[in-house]
Amino acid sequence: MRAIDYFLRVLTAITAIGLIILSDTISWKLLCFSFFSVGLWAVLFPPGVLGWAKGAHRDFDPTDPSLWWLARLIGTAFIVFAFVMTIAFFKR
Repeated sequence: MRAIDYFLRVLTAITAIGLIILSDTISWKLLCFSFFSVGLWAVLFPPGVLGWAKGAHRDFDPTDPSLWWLARLIGTAFIVFAFVMTIAFFKR
């Protein structure tokens, strides 16, 4: 699971830099891919995404199953956003 965590952190950094440097076409595709990847990871493995929040809130417990619904909700929103943006991008 650590490999996925590192991959998504690097992907997020590349996306942030890519939005500034790359053309609109490539940067929007990269942004949609990033949102979809993080959303899918949040839905499939909620403690991983909640572990990111633990960095800001030390008393936060990512292994608590009662909080997983929040990570799954945010992950689903990310996936829906990625699909909507992809459809909107290809409609133009």
